[in-house]
Amino acid sequence: MNDPEVSVVIATYNMGQYVRQAILSVLAQPDQNLEVVVVDDGSTDNTREVLREFAEDSRVRILLQENQGQPKAKNAGWRIARGRFIGFCDADDYWLPNKLALQLPLLKANPRVGVVYSTVMILETDGTLRPSRKRSHDCGNFLERMFVYNLVPFGTAAIRRECLEQVGGFDESIPMGIDWDLWLRIALDWEFDLVNEPTYVYRIWPGQMSHNLKKRYECALIIMQRFLEAHPDRLPNKVISTAYADTYTNFAAFYLNQSSPAIKAGLSLLARALACRPGFWPAWRLLLGLPYRGLRNFISNLSGPARSC
Repeated sequence: MNDPEVSVVIATYNMGQYVRQAILSVLAQPDQNLEVVVVDDGSTDNTREVLREFAEDSRVRILLQENQGQPKAKNAGWRIARGRFIGFCDADDYWLPNKLALQLPLLKANPRVGVVYSTVMILETDGTLRPSRKRSHDCGNFLERMFVYNLVPFGTAAIRRECLEQVGGFDESIPMGIDWDLWLRIALDWEFDLVNEPTYVYRIWPGQMSHNLKKRYECALIIMQRFLEAHPDRLPNKVISTAYADTYTNFAAFYLNQSSPAIKAGLSLLARALACRPGFWPAWRLLLGLPYRGLRNFISNLSGPARSC
């Protein structure tokens, strides 16, 4: 067939129980010239058996590789893709039928827009669907807001291929947060736009990678540090201090919800958050919710070193 207008990359590893639904949801987009590029990253379950069901569909291209991790699998997929616009669907999630019909016109109407994203629906473990509690109304140039918080749910994004080519795709040296890192680099030169209704379903299930919060926050701090080293003059100090205060506070909350050995680490992170932004209310709210012993330990912890922002 002729080159498709849209290429959708589905990277999968041991997602045989879900990947069929992901592929079918993309193929169900009405009136679209598209291809689906499925990258199987060395699955050992029945994923490849499921993929054989699509062997005769000219819209589906399958790339088999040894297990190399999701950043390399996603990069391998978009680099062989032929579309002007690139989408991604995680193999355990799926698209809603209106996705491309809503998003592509916004990309075509404004050449300054590199990414169009949307809100998302959450599929709970009991099979119920609900809107995500995380809402965004942000569009345009939002590098500063993006540095504080990842505003773009990954699978909702429709991306101009030129953006990926310009920034080089995903950073393969970090295992988590690769979408946020990508958005930050794209936001240096491109605008973002928003479809303020859901186009994507995010599935909650026990084994998913996003449950590893410790690794996620560790990667977030690496991403922030690398971005600031590469672009030292792009963000005002207030944005930087707010971003660090927010990340340290969220990381602290993770530790403070653990057993006693982890509480000291949580208190240390909370001290770092307030060193960055002394008036940061989420950190104070977390602090004021601690029992008396926790408050006493926090005060004693202030005598130790804290990161300046």
